[in-house]
Amino acid sequence: MIAAIADELPDAFAARVGGQARWRVEHEVDRLPLDEDGDIPMRALSRQRRRDRGWDLLVLVTDLPRRAGGEPVVAGVDVEHGVAVISLPALGAVLVRRRARALLVHVVREPASRRLGIDGDHDGRGAAARLREALAPTRRTPGGPGSSTTHLALTGLRGRLRLPAGMVRDNRSWRLVPHLAGATAAAAGTAAHGIITSSFWKLADALPPLRPAAITVLTILVMTVWLTVHNHLWDRPPETVERRKAVLYATSPRLWATRSAPART
Repeated sequence: MIAAIADELPDAFAARVGGQARWRVEHEVDRLPLDEDGDIPMRALSRQRRRDRGWDLLVLVTDLPRRAGGEPVVAGVDVEHGVAVISLPALGAVLVRRRARALLVHVVREPASRRLGIDGDHDGRGAAARLREALAPTRRTPGGPGSSTTHLALTGLRGRLRLPAGMVRDNRSWRLVPHLAGATAAAAGTAAHGIITSSFWKLADALPPLRPAAITVLTILVMTVWLTVHNHLWDRPPETVERRKAVLYATSPRLWATRSAPART
């Protein structure tokens, strides 16, 4: 997705961040490492990439959902070290390109102002309004003690629902359908046989309504338990935050991959 809007970013930065600088955006796709706490080492990556590539600023764009204080985080900005991270799932399932473009402008503005001496308030009011319109409801939250990172967190029920919606979109669960062709064919064949055979209808009509309902619920429970036990999917972390993460991953069962997109000025 970043590759699709990378060519638009220099003009967007010049118009909304600072026109007195010449902007050049480079991007690459790679796996983001995690530290021992499961967090993205933003400062270490910033030092390494800016030193090796000669970049002024670094923006990491990841498919990994992130939280701060129990709230889903859209972005984090470390002005002191010239690095920011954006979580794509928190952008939701619709208008992702528009939201990503507005968010990139937002996270680049403050580091550019501090580190490069660029007028970070250029078109600031209009950009802030566009960001609120694209990402609302959000609020800025400071990082932990001794941290120079500030977060843009989703708030309210609509904000909290946006994260799982974005996770489902990123997982693209519909791509699993071709791999289930055998099961789908078997289910379709069984359904077709049931439609043309009167025995099923006579049996269902003879049974009291609660019995078919109970059979249906029991079948679903048995299949759920079997899939969970057979594939070792049961996970109950001891900490509350980790349990919340487990619930999110359970609703989006596909494995996560992380991607990075550094921005250079």
